[in-house]
Amino acid sequence: MFDKTIEILNRFGTNSYRESYVRVLIKGTDFDKCVSFSRIMWAKTKKGQWGRGLINDEDPFKAQRIGAFGEMAFSKVLKVPVNFIYREFGQNEDFILLKKYLVDVKTSNGYPRSNSGLIRAYTNTGKKLPIKCHFYIFAYLESEDPKKREAIVNLVGFEKRNRILKREVVNAEKGDHYNYKIPYSELKSIKKFFTEYNTKISSVK
Repeated sequence: MFDKTIEILNRFGTNSYRESYVRVLIKGTDFDKCVSFSRIMWAKTKKGQWGRGLINDEDPFKAQRIGAFGEMAFSKVLKVPVNFIYREFGQNEDFILLKKYLVDVKTSNGYPRSNSGLIRAYTNTGKKLPIKCHFYIFAYLESEDPKKREAIVNLVGFEKRNRILKREVVNAEKGDHYNYKIPYSELKSIKKFFTEYNTKISSVK
């Protein structure tokens, strides 16, 4: 199913579905596409609108690039096109699977200190934010080497929209908004998501 740039690894030294994650090497032209798209996104959006808390004056489009790496990793494993098209008012999803399932890939810069995936739940004024996608994929950037034109992304697991809405809401580590917190150890198996996709994605439970 997977090529040599994709590995199935076990986070905790077991062989269970829940413990496995997918490690993806992004290199060459795929790496270049992510870099190019991140520059376009950064140039066309206002400072602070994308990846708040990750803004870095020395690397201003880092947040957008990390997100692009996550999308590229997912597309490589699932063998579906990555949608690197800028839309003025944004979009809720990164992928539409089987013409109806909306998927959003959330990629953090390195393994998160919280050991969890985070999704914005409320603004700083208390306004509840909609969770519009059917599936949320959680990943993190393991490494990046611009000289070699290589990056490694770990796809950790996924969660469904209805289950995210029942999760704990916590204060953001950076910023004054609030997030749903989904521990990595409680995510559904990313391997199972991929292996069952070709049969019927809605059967993933």
